[in-house]
Amino acid sequence: MKFKVIVTILAVMMLGCEKESKEMIRPVQTAEVISLPQKLSLEYPAIVISEHETLLAFRVAGAIEKMEVEVGSFVKKGDVIAQVDRRDYEVQLKAFESKSKVAKNAYESAKAVAENARKQYQRVEVLYKEKAIPKKSYDEALAGVKAASAGELAMLSQYQEALQGVENCKNQLKDTELRAPYDGYISKKFMGEGGVVGAGIPVVAISSENSKQVRINVSERDIKGIESGTGEFIFNGKHYKLTIAEIGKVKGIGKMTYPVTFNFLEKNNGLLIDTVGMVKLESDTQGRNEVTIPVEAIFERDGKSRVWVYSNGKVTSKEVEMIAPYDNGKIIVSGVEVGDKVVTRGVHELSEEQKVNELPPFTDTNIGQVL
Repeated sequence: MKFKVIVTILAVMMLGCEKESKEMIRPVQTAEVISLPQKLSLEYPAIVISEHETLLAFRVAGAIEKMEVEVGSFVKKGDVIAQVDRRDYEVQLKAFESKSKVAKNAYESAKAVAENARKQYQRVEVLYKEKAIPKKSYDEALAGVKAASAGELAMLSQYQEALQGVENCKNQLKDTELRAPYDGYISKKFMGEGGVVGAGIPVVAISSENSKQVRINVSERDIKGIESGTGEFIFNGKHYKLTIAEIGKVKGIGKMTYPVTFNFLEKNNGLLIDTVGMVKLESDTQGRNEVTIPVEAIFERDGKSRVWVYSNGKVTSKEVEMIAPYDNGKIIVSGVEVGDKVVTRGVHELSEEQKVNELPPFTDTNIGQVL
């Protein structure tokens, strides 16, 4: 009896081993790798910017006494945007005005003395030439006129310096007001009332009213196609035609993308600065080796993006680089060739060189893709 039990157990174990030894062939769904169309339509988040944006700063230092604007305020050329405390500059102006009056009086006195000395010298010179006076008297008159003229020039220099001081103080007093250099909107505000600023420290930024542009950020791979492409800005269902103004040569945000700036080709009065929309570009794909595959074909392994490529009843993995999203659930990649078949179902359950059974493609009437 015991012998029969042992035989039965061995038979069951052998049967289990036989089943395990059979290689599992998984059914998979595949999709063919497709080339990019000759003209590729891409969309990028975009923002309306001002063609001219200027940082405004006071030329003098002081505490901001008045701030007449907020972000978004419209200002006309010459409007006062902000003002710093004027008291110190008014006191300085009065001091130089007083100094200039004293210097003026001193100069006029020196000028009168010099004129009198010149007249005296002219009389002495005539008498000396007629030999009516000795040379000593002539030399004294000559020395006197030279000294008087030098004194006059010294007082004139002090007077001019005082006048220049008055002019500088008037300019500084004028510079206590920060005025708009052109019509536009306040796009940024760095300081408010009560803040103490130094000369040249930005207080606000102003953006021109009429000249608007659109800016996007694109990857290095997209630059080539964009150079020969056309685009439009889309906001609230409206389309505005664009032309490329500048393609940045230095990476911008996060050192990952390049800024691309567009000019509007038509009126855009309804758009405000900082309006966010989309830029749609028609990019030329000639010379590019990227392809499109279903996004579900991609899986991560060892920190790299990969796909399973089906061939002759087996699958092998290939590393791919994801370039950009495409439409209808597809993605633009490089690393596989046109005509390759990539697995789109069960990608996480496969292993290298595993045998698989390729299923026929789903029909258009197979709603839900379960049959």
